[in-house]
Amino acid sequence: MKKTIVKSAFITFAVAVAALFLTLIVLTFAMPKTMGGFYESLGFNGVALSCKQKTYENSGDFNDLASLIDYADFIDNDRVLAYYGFDFLENENFGKYCEEKGGSGIKSQDYYPYIVFRAGQKYGKTDRVGEFSVKLTSSYTKTSPLYSAMSLALTGKDTALAKAVVDEYDKNGSEIIDELGSLNDDIDTLRLISGGANNITEG
Repeated sequence: MKKTIVKSAFITFAVAVAALFLTLIVLTFAMPKTMGGFYESLGFNGVALSCKQKTYENSGDFNDLASLIDYADFIDNDRVLAYYGFDFLENENFGKYCEEKGGSGIKSQDYYPYIVFRAGQKYGKTDRVGEFSVKLTSSYTKTSPLYSAMSLALTGKDTALAKAVVDEYDKNGSEIIDELGSLNDDIDTLRLISGGANNITEG
C-alpha cells in the first residue's frame, strides 16, 4: 500500500514536471521576447540569447537587434556578434542609439565596432571588417573603427584582415582626417603584413 502511494506520488510529480517543461517550451516559441527576459533573470544565458535572437528574427525591429547585440556582448558570444553585428552597425538608428546610451565609454560608436570587428575576425568576416572600418571612420583617432581594425590585424599578424583594411582604405579612405598624424605610416605597416610592400606610400 505504502509503495503504491509513493509510486503514485512520483508519477504525479513526474507528470507535473513534464507539463511544466512543455509549457515553457510552448511559451518560448510563442513569446520569445517575454521568455527571454524570464530566462535572463534566472541566469540561463544561452536560452535567453536564443530567445532574443528569435525575437529579432521575427520582428526585424532595431530595438530588438540592439538588445540582442548588447546581450551577446554581455555574455561574450562572438558568434552572434559576428553574424548580426554588421547589420547593427549599418542600421540608420545606430548613431541615435549610441547617443542615447552615451557618447563615450562602453556604449559608444567606437566601442560597438570594436567588439563586432573582433568577433568578425574570429569568424572569418575579414572583408566586412575592412569595409566597415573605413565606412565608419571620418577621423583617424585611437578610438576610431579604423584604428581598432588595424590593431586587431597587427596584434594577430592577420594577413587577411590587413589586406581587407588596406584594400578598403585604398578605395574609399581618402577623405578620412588623420588626427594622429600617422595614418599613412600605419597603413604602410599593414601593407607589409598583407604582402603588399610594393605599394607603400611615399612620404
